[in-house]
Amino acid sequence: MDPLLSEQGFRDFVLDDAPDVLCLQEVRALPEQVELDLPDYHAYWNPATKKGYSGVMALCRREPLDVRLGMGDPSTTTRDAC
Repeated sequence: MDPLLSEQGFRDFVLDDAPDVLCLQEVRALPEQVELDLPDYHAYWNPATKKGYSGVMALCRREPLDVRLGMGDPSTTTRDAC
């Protein structure tokens, strides 16, 4: 599990600063491993598909019109991007 996401300080930072969009890289947790408890945000995860790599996550206050995971190039699937 990613220690940053599981810490109360992360939740407090998001709620206090209230960014419209927050993008995180080097996320080592999978969505099912973390309970974010950020009801005002939509979370979009793109975990790494290759063991040993980290994924990315975006938190958005407003639901985007469209979300596309990856870079559109099949050769980049082991280094995922949101």
